[in-house]
Amino acid sequence: MSYPKPLSKQRLDKLYAEAGISAERSDFLHQFFHACANLYGTLSVRDAWYVYKELAGKRVVPVIKRKMMNDFSALVRREALPYFVFELSELYSEEQDTALDRQIVNNDLVAAGYGKYYRYYQLLEQQEDRPFYVPEQLLDFAKGITIPEEEKLRTFLSGLKVTARKSETPRGKEVSCEHFGERLDSFDFLNQEEQFEISYLSGEVHGRKKQAAALADFRLQVKGPESEKILRNHIKAMTYAQNKTTDRIQNIMDELCEVGVKLSENQTDKLLNLLTELNNHSYLACNRGCPPMQAAKEMSFPHTLTLGPGIQKAMDDGSMDREELLRGLRAMGFEIQE
Repeated sequence: MSYPKPLSKQRLDKLYAEAGISAERSDFLHQFFHACANLYGTLSVRDAWYVYKELAGKRVVPVIKRKMMNDFSALVRREALPYFVFELSELYSEEQDTALDRQIVNNDLVAAGYGKYYRYYQLLEQQEDRPFYVPEQLLDFAKGITIPEEEKLRTFLSGLKVTARKSETPRGKEVSCEHFGERLDSFDFLNQEEQFEISYLSGEVHGRKKQAAALADFRLQVKGPESEKILRNHIKAMTYAQNKTTDRIQNIMDELCEVGVKLSENQTDKLLNLLTELNNHSYLACNRGCPPMQAAKEMSFPHTLTLGPGIQKAMDDGSMDREELLRGLRAMGFEIQE
């Protein structure tokens, strides 16, 4: 079964009206599905319903019935959007289709050609049975949210300069640094692996045919200033846990080396700290939207401690050093209520 082609806006408006979905509710559901696709990467319509119910308990949202969400999930398949809504049989050949099992899938998880849904399957494995993180501002994710840690890393990468005239690729090949003296935010750059991939997909490699869709998809991945390309590729790999943390860091180091950036010890330490902070505070699809710092906070023991009358008495009569005890408890992360 192939994904259905988009319909005209006039035809879609008529279908939404026939399904009893008002313009207000249609706008909300478009925003809601888009936000879910961005925050979680993928989820079923069944899970989207439970996310909606939790969101409705935190903020005012239009009243949506489950049947309306099911009907919307069928109609939105006929639009060209930054996400897909797949029938289960389009992803798993032996599964039966039901409305609640339709899968909302971010476009980033769908590749062209062979292994089309590999990223989708990989993300599902990463998510396992993690609960969905439902922030009050969930709808803001439809337009995307930039956290301060991302801006700090962007500023750092943008300010780096090419300081070498020659460098090596990860495979040990020596190359000339064309952009010597330039900042990473001032030029586009394709490393050797990317150049080969473009040649391969373009059909320039002997015996290969041009793969137009895959080529267009790959060109989007490598488009833009070098600093933005590094940041964008890292965030995508981090968000969807496409590889190990150490591999993601090594990929950045290899890229910087090939382009001709020689990091000082201080710059290396700063980069590693920025990458750690970005990971800790990012809304990760592999965690079903939950930032690692938030997850750690929710899993840890209570941070507020009330001192009982026995301890209060011991401190009052001097048998227990008050300041020393309070200092030690605060160092462990407790907020003290006396």
